[in-house]
Amino acid sequence: ESATDARVLYNALEDNLHPLEVPH
Repeated sequence: ESATDARVLYNALEDNLHPLEVPH
């Protein structure tokens, strides 16, 4: 299990939920 993979999936989910927000 990779924490990086989980982060990527989470970031992708955040992008879908908040497409107008700038990632931090």
